Amino acid sequence: MKKFLLIFIPVIVAAGAVWYLFFRSSAGIQPTSVVESPGINNPGVTTVLPPVSTTAGKVSASPGFIGGRARIAPGSTIDFKLVKAAIYDPNNNKELKSVFLDADGSYKFAVTAGEYVLDLAKGYGSSKNLPQRVYVGPNETLELNFQVGK
Repeated sequence: MKKFLLIFIPVIVAAGAVWYLFFRSSAGIQPTSVVESPGINNPGVTTVLPPVSTTAGKVSASPGFIGGRARIAPGSTIDFKLVKAAIYDPNNNKELKSVFLDADGSYKFAVTAGEYVLDLAKGYGSSKNLPQRVYVGPNETLELNFQVGK
């Protein structure tokens, strides 16, 4: 019986790993991991990890969204309307879209499914939480919150 268990358990674990790696997308399971950005008094940063490598904006015509809210870092005095968030192509660091934050610090981008890098546009503020590489799936909304400082 002991030999049977020593063989049976690793086989079950291996079968589960194979299913997770190769069949999870066909089962409708979205691989996600939640990462809390340090110092933010908001819900954590949700980063969806890609099951395969993609090129920014060339996976699907179904739109996804990258959005969230910024908080002012302690000791900073910065006006959200002067801060500009931007998304970049992860392969060549080319700016794809940018938007000024709303008065409450919120922002939102409509994107096609793919990989992106979220950062503040050059010269429009700074953040210890950015840049952040993210993956957005079709019809998915990704929330990414961060702090801004001067």
